[in-house]
Amino acid sequence: MVGLNIEIAQHQSQQMQLSPQILQSLSLLSMDSQELSTQIYEESQKNPAIEIISDSKPSIKPVSAKKSFNENLPQKIPTSTGILESDNFQSFLENRPAFGKSLQEHLLDQFRLVAETPGILELGKKIISNLDARGFNQEIPEKLLNPACKEETPELLEKCLKIIQHLEPVGCAVSGPEESLLIQAKSFPNPPSLALFILKGKLNLLEKPRINLVTKKLVELTEKTKEEPPVPITEKNVSDALDFIKTLDPNPARQFSLKETQYISPDVYIKKIQNEEENGFQLQVELVRYDIPEIALSPIYKELATSLDSSSPREKKDLKYIKEAVKDAEWFINAIRYRESSIFKVALAISDLQHNFFLKGPLYLKPIRMKDVAEKIGIHEATVSRISNGKYIQCDWGLFEIKYFFSAKVTSSTVTSSEQNISDSNNSVSRESVKLVLKDIILKHKEDNPDAKPLSDQKLAEKLKEKGIQVARRTVAKYRTELEINSSFDRK
Repeated sequence: MVGLNIEIAQHQSQQMQLSPQILQSLSLLSMDSQELSTQIYEESQKNPAIEIISDSKPSIKPVSAKKSFNENLPQKIPTSTGILESDNFQSFLENRPAFGKSLQEHLLDQFRLVAETPGILELGKKIISNLDARGFNQEIPEKLLNPACKEETPELLEKCLKIIQHLEPVGCAVSGPEESLLIQAKSFPNPPSLALFILKGKLNLLEKPRINLVTKKLVELTEKTKEEPPVPITEKNVSDALDFIKTLDPNPARQFSLKETQYISPDVYIKKIQNEEENGFQLQVELVRYDIPEIALSPIYKELATSLDSSSPREKKDLKYIKEAVKDAEWFINAIRYRESSIFKVALAISDLQHNFFLKGPLYLKPIRMKDVAEKIGIHEATVSRISNGKYIQCDWGLFEIKYFFSAKVTSSTVTSSEQNISDSNNSVSRESVKLVLKDIILKHKEDNPDAKPLSDQKLAEKLKEKGIQVARRTVAKYRTELEINSSFDRK
C-alpha cells in the first residue's frame, strides 16, 4: 500500500481583485436608461444618504456641445444646460406604448362568454393557464384533468380545447406550429384542399418552398405512399396552396406579450445645424435623460457626518454608519456622472469620425473600430464596448444603437461618381454601406425591369464590382439574407 505524505507549505502570490465599487461602476456603464432608473431607486431604498430630487419622468435635460469638425474634443462635459421644446414632451406621451392584455387574459375574456357550465369554465381556465408565450400547450392537456372530479372527463377536455382553439387568435391550445396552422386553415370558409393535404404531416416538404421542388416532392411522395391527393398536383395548384399557407401564422400569439413593450429612448441627440460663420453645417451633440431620476447627496446626512461627536460612545456607532452611507452615496453619484460623461465623449467622437453619415445619410457610414474611439478620447476599449450596448443616438436619419456605428471594412476599388465619398482614404467601405448599395441595386432592377428575371447573387456581385465594391458571391448571399431578401429563385 502506497503511503500518502501530507505537507503544509507557504506560497507568496499577487492577485488583483476588483472592489465592489469598481464592479458597480462597470455595471452602471453597461445599463440602459431603464435599467439605470431601476438601479437608482433600489440604491435609494438601501442607502438613506441618497436623496431623489425628482422622480423619473419623460423630461429631457440635455447637456449640449456644438462641434465643428476642425475643433478638438473637450476633456470634460460642458456645464451649460437647457430644456428642449415642450412639444418633445407631448410627442413622448403620444408615442409611449400602452400596456395591453396578456394572451391568457384575452382568451379568458372570450371563454367566459361561451362557457356553458361552471365546470367547463374551470377546466377552460386550466387549459388557458397552461399556454406558453406562443400560445401552445406547456403540459399535455390530459394531465390537467382532476381524477377526483367526475365532471372533468376526456370528452369535456376535448370540447374545451376545440372552443379555445377557435377563439381569437385562432390556433392556440395546440401541441405546436403544425397543428396550429392546420386549425387556422380549417377555420377559413373554402381553404385550398391541397393546402390542407400538405398541412397534414407534410410540412417538411416546404423546407425549400420553391414551387417546382415542392411539386416534384409531392408527386414522389404520393407515388410512394399510394395516397390520393384531393386535386391534381400541378405547379398552379401547388402555387395556390403555398400562397394560402403563407397567410397563416405559425406563432398565433405573436401580438401578445406577458411583459410591457420596452420603449427605446435616445441617450444622445446629434443634430445637423446651420453654421452661418463658416457658411456650412456643424453637428450639435446633446446628452439627454429619459426616465432617469435626479439624485444628490442628502444634506441631512452630510451635516450629521460632521456634527456628531465621535468621542461619545452612543454617537460613535451612528457616526460610523452615517459616514459609510455618505461615502457609498458619493461613489454611486460619481459613478453615474462618469457614465454620463463617457457616453457623451463617445457620442462626440462618433460625430467626428462619422461626420459624413450625420450630414449625408447611412450610405456614408465609415468603417471604424471601437479602438479608434477609445484612442481618440483616452479611455479603454472595453469601456467603449460597455457603452455601445443598449445606448441609442437619435439623428436626422433615425434612431441607432451606438454599436451600429462600428462596422467592419469591405475592400473597395475606385468608386463611381454616384457613390463618391462612401469609401475612406484606405479604399474601404463599411459593410452597412455595402448592404444599402446592394438593396438599392435589387430595388432599382425590379423597378426598371419589372418583367425581367431577378438578379442572381453572382450578378449582384458583378454589379457591386462595377460600383467599385469587390465582394464574393457568398458575401452577397450573406448580406442579402441579413436584409431579409429572398434568393433570385424566390423573388418575383
